[in-house]
Amino acid sequence: MRATLAVVALCLAACGASATPTAPPSATSRASLMLVPPPTSTPRTFVAGSDAKPMSGGCGQTAILQGGVPQSLVEATGNNPPGGPYAIAHPAMAAGFIFGYPLHMPGSGITYSNKILWVVATPRTGDLVVDGHPMGASAPTVHYAQAPNSFPGEIYPSGIDVPIAGCWQFTLRWAGQTADIELEYR
Repeated sequence: MRATLAVVALCLAACGASATPTAPPSATSRASLMLVPPPTSTPRTFVAGSDAKPMSGGCGQTAILQGGVPQSLVEATGNNPPGGPYAIAHPAMAAGFIFGYPLHMPGSGITYSNKILWVVATPRTGDLVVDGHPMGASAPTVHYAQAPNSFPGEIYPSGIDVPIAGCWQFTLRWAGQTADIELEYR
């Protein structure tokens, strides 16, 4: 029993003996001890340059632009932006390069397709879902889903056809983000 008490006394003395003050842990050492979530970055936005020229074919809050492609949009294409007209969504986290310009109705006698290269401002983590309807009406509707399987950059190539002419409002959804864009079909 005496031996046990001696061991306990030694342990207590050893624990109490380190009464020398120690410096508090630094911010770096505290951070390494805690689970700190990675810093979140603000998504880039696409703001057209002052040399962008408006073209016909925009409607609602969306302008069709030529030139003045913002550097953030160039980077989002993997530094491989196509030429030609483009439109920026609102909020300005998505844009579309319009290959088939002006956009038109199928069967209108125009031989090119309504190809739009969608570009998003955040990393693609799934499909881009595009839902549309004429401005000011709830029907008819169109629905498209594009897989994130094209490169380089944060791009989704698509062909977007609509059943009637006019100004169409499209809602774009990807990676937890949403943006709207309005485009005219002739």
